[in-house]
Amino acid sequence: GPEGKYVLCDWEMTIAGCQGRDLGLAYTWPVACIVAHAINGNKHSSESILDCLNLLWTEYASALQEFGQKDAERLCTIYRSVIGQLGGHMFFAYFSLGIAMDALPLEGNLVNIATARESLGNLGLKCMMLGFGKNNVDKSLQSLQSMFNALMKEEINYHLPSRPSRRNMRSSMLRASGRRVSDASVFSSFTLKEQV
Repeated sequence: GPEGKYVLCDWEMTIAGCQGRDLGLAYTWPVACIVAHAINGNKHSSESILDCLNLLWTEYASALQEFGQKDAERLCTIYRSVIGQLGGHMFFAYFSLGIAMDALPLEGNLVNIATARESLGNLGLKCMMLGFGKNNVDKSLQSLQSMFNALMKEEINYHLPSRPSRRNMRSSMLRASGRRVSDASVFSSFTLKEQV
């Protein structure tokens, strides 16, 4: 409610675990959709979803700070947990078990579903390294966020279909002059010949 006396809780997501696990699991479907939209060639949708995930983290972190977790180091640990949990779920649920692959917005194309599954497994491993790897323990929150965003943008760009380069076509004299030519003149010359 408006005074904060009520909390809405999805019982399916009520789990025991480290801070950040809930958000990490909540990230998994949007990240899968980012990959699917990139495979479909829709870069704008992929980047919009990524922007929403960044906003979700910002709101989550501000709620943590509001409830007393103001330490920057603690926020980094929680963010690493979010990304690590995301990676674990993507790797084990989506890649290893293939859960929900048929629900992705890929119009049922089996090749694209296989590509998405492979991509989610790859991203899962990279996110687990980012979240749980020892190399990132001393990184700042901003650095971790930049690394995650770069990882996602790299995956988006990898899947965007390459477009063949357009040949430079020479412009015709009529096109260059701005004049329009109609096929009607061709037909009128035929009809004139037939009348004579």
